Amino acid sequence: MKNNLKIQTMKKINIYLLLAIFIAFGCEEKILGPIDSDPTAPGVISNITVTKMAGGAKIEYDIPQDNDLLYVKAVYTISNGQTLEAKSSLYEKSLTVHGYNDQDTTKVYDVKLYAVDRSNNESNPVTVQITPGLSPLLKVQNNMSITRAFGGARFAWQNAAEAPLTFYIMADTIMTEGAEPGELTEIRILKNELEAGEFIARGYPAVPRKFGVLIVDNFGNKSSIVTPAEGETLTPFPEIKLDKSKMSVFADGPDHPVDDKWNYWEGLPGAIIDGNYAHTSVAISYQSPYPRHITVDLGDTYKLSRYAWFQRVQLSSGSWMYTYGNPKTWYVYARKEAPVLEEEITEDNDGDGLQDWTNYWTLIGSHEIIKPSGLPVGQVSQEDKDAAFAGHNFDFPLELDEMRYIRYGITSNFDGSGWCNFSEIDFYGTDEF
Repeated sequence: MKNNLKIQTMKKINIYLLLAIFIAFGCEEKILGPIDSDPTAPGVISNITVTKMAGGAKIEYDIPQDNDLLYVKAVYTISNGQTLEAKSSLYEKSLTVHGYNDQDTTKVYDVKLYAVDRSNNESNPVTVQITPGLSPLLKVQNNMSITRAFGGARFAWQNAAEAPLTFYIMADTIMTEGAEPGELTEIRILKNELEAGEFIARGYPAVPRKFGVLIVDNFGNKSSIVTPAEGETLTPFPEIKLDKSKMSVFADGPDHPVDDKWNYWEGLPGAIIDGNYAHTSVAISYQSPYPRHITVDLGDTYKLSRYAWFQRVQLSSGSWMYTYGNPKTWYVYARKEAPVLEEEITEDNDGDGLQDWTNYWTLIGSHEIIKPSGLPVGQVSQEDKDAAFAGHNFDFPLELDEMRYIRYGITSNFDGSGWCNFSEIDFYGTDEF
């Protein structure tokens, strides 16, 4: 009896296995395709109008009256030979074509327009002619300026279209080991789509040198190499890091009418110019309303080029940056002669909205630390860390006269607290003027 049950069970198993094999081999492979299988192509695009745009055109049209119409497609070849496509849904009634890059804005290009239905049928093409406007790349190339800067060259440009562009900054290789003198070499790659851009190539001695920049857009178009307007070379202004042994915090006392005390907790006012970038050597303000002022006496008059601001950061862990009382915004004033106590007036007697001491100082500007990543307070990227450890550089105006006293008025910090602290300020410029 038991043997019969085993035989019957084995027969059932074998039948199931054979059935599974039959089903597996009997299934046909289905090829995926359009849900609809209408073989009829849609009608053509009609009533077309063209509007010239920077580096392209906007094309408006009427669509055919096909119930299964899905989108409209443009096929076109841009200046560098690439063939591109642009698509627009049936609800838009327009599309734009981009990527052209010609100085000659009368040049004519053909664009083919197709109506496409849900079965992927394409209509017969309708060819429309366009004359693209000057591209964002060429507009930037045409307004790019390269001028002398302290220790290098200043690259500045306007990008009204805010087009994403890549800038290959170049300098010649004079005094570079193993390279032929005069050869332009890439020194920095910048990706930028701001309306106004600037970059200063630093670290060069005051000798004639070639500088240039190559600009590339997202379509692979390239500019010619832009060089300084005044010729092939320019000579950087001499720049040195100023000697901190000559410096002091000007009003390091409890009774000064403008400057705050910076000795809260373990803070020391002179810590911002002691050459120690550790988080233990900092100036710390008391809890009081903004702005918080501190003034540095450089010890001599200088033609100033820039300063580098260092946040309070734990060097081992990188914590506290862009938070923990680190200043975010401030203004800067300067003067050549020592401040007179009678002029250090914190009232606004002339009604201009400013404390009256500002009448005796030169306004440099308002500055802000921009967090590269844009992440919220408490979160930092590697790019944020690199910027903080390198120091945040701010330029003095090139036309500024020589100065000795620099006053900072801090107006906010990153975490919104009522106190602030920071580690160090480095000053750069020259005594040759």
